[in-house]
Amino acid sequence: PFGRSSFSVAGGLSTGLSYFLDGALHNNAVDGGYVTMPFPDALQEFKVETSASGAQGGVKSAGAVSLVTKSGTNQFHGNLFELVRNFKFNARNALATRRDSIKRNQFGGTVGGPIIQNKLFFFAGYQGALVRQDPLDTITFVPTASMLTGDFTPVTSSACNGGRQITLGAPFVGNRIDPALFSKAAVLLASKLPSTSDPCGRITFGNRSRENDHQALGRIDYQKSANHSLFGRYLIESLVRPSSFSLNHNPLSINNGDDGLTQAFTVGSTYLFGNNVVNSLRLTADRIAAGKFPPRDEITAAGLTSTALGIKAYDYDPTALRTTVTGGFAVGTQGGTTRTALFGVNDDLSVLRGSHQLGFGASTSVSWVNNYAGQQTVNFSFNGQRTGLGLADFFMGYARQFINGPNSATLKTVKYLGLYSADTWKANRKLTVSYGLRWEPFFPMTNRDGVVSHFDADAMRKGIKSGQFNNTPPGMFFNGDPGFPGLPGMYVRWRNLSPRLGLAWDVAGDGRTSVRASAGTFYD
Repeated sequence: PFGRSSFSVAGGLSTGLSYFLDGALHNNAVDGGYVTMPFPDALQEFKVETSASGAQGGVKSAGAVSLVTKSGTNQFHGNLFELVRNFKFNARNALATRRDSIKRNQFGGTVGGPIIQNKLFFFAGYQGALVRQDPLDTITFVPTASMLTGDFTPVTSSACNGGRQITLGAPFVGNRIDPALFSKAAVLLASKLPSTSDPCGRITFGNRSRENDHQALGRIDYQKSANHSLFGRYLIESLVRPSSFSLNHNPLSINNGDDGLTQAFTVGSTYLFGNNVVNSLRLTADRIAAGKFPPRDEITAAGLTSTALGIKAYDYDPTALRTTVTGGFAVGTQGGTTRTALFGVNDDLSVLRGSHQLGFGASTSVSWVNNYAGQQTVNFSFNGQRTGLGLADFFMGYARQFINGPNSATLKTVKYLGLYSADTWKANRKLTVSYGLRWEPFFPMTNRDGVVSHFDADAMRKGIKSGQFNNTPPGMFFNGDPGFPGLPGMYVRWRNLSPRLGLAWDVAGDGRTSVRASAGTFYD
């Protein structure tokens, strides 16, 4: 949700990973990645399983990532840290006229200890990251003073087009035209762009960035008895990054600002039924509230709305006007928000019987994903198909494409269920065999408020129509029609059975050299 990269493990897709934090489900239903990761000083363990992982780890094809946060102990421990990166120590980018001016300050600390000796413990940590950057490495082409007078001879010359002379089509004559024929909206928009003395319109600018990232983690551990321990962990992270236009007021820098808050809460119980049986129960609740927001107030104040420019078109969001000129510039953006909530429970039972370690478990969750976005808004694009030059088409108002659409909401529900049984068998001193079976049916995502359709070519040829809508053509069917699989538009797949087999051979029996092999089936 914060626009960060996801992991890729063993050549698999980033969406093919299962994530667990403190033994609880930690996958993000929006993009298949993780919800949020604790900073390194708050982590006790980090494990990555790749290839044919065991039956406990889920059916994701790329692997499983498991993290465990630190706990308090009977002694007080803590640390402080700070990392500083400054542009003064960086080289200049070859395309920039100056150094990037990046300033990164990452700092924080942790503390943990006893509340009640041998019974109750706490751990807390915080990390902040402040990033300031003012690069100057983006090249684009804007209208020149010569173009505003109707003279396009400089920008169409071979010097500005890689040795190719451009001759503009009608109504241009000799690459000149009466500026009275220009689109008034285009002239007004051009007047708000940065000016340049370059005859080709070339300009170099940068998107200024100011990011504030804060993360805090708190954990309580309670040793209820010799056989029963409990813990609760809460992780919260916020990120605020305003639009570059809010910082430098350059219309070419109109991008979305980021504002996100992620929370992850887990309660865990570990119970020992004697010396050979351990049960681990995890309850989790995660929430993501993130959005990409255009700088609406600044756009309105700068007169960059469709209304202020005199564009006669109904606009669902006047501040989300977008204009793209091929070979020239681009102005505008559109935003959106995401609200996600996940509730899950998973239980794992481990039983030791002689040379066997048996494992049984179940996990289930339900996620609600609500997206709100301006799908199109007012969007103009100019590519030079009428005159031969994108900027000339722009001034004449010859749009290659005009798109207008409303804001939209997509409200989804995702359900998940997995059951497994596994055994790790110490066959002899050198050979260990792991095998198991996981059942993880596929439940398709449900659009709670949408109309889902399906096209059947055979029904079209037979003239069979939907019983839900009278004005649709034959062959188009919708939720509610006979045989249609409900709001998801897909059937549940119940037969997703995943057998697993793994072999580990200690060649010499001294723990120094091992040979491993594994096989399994996976559904993604």
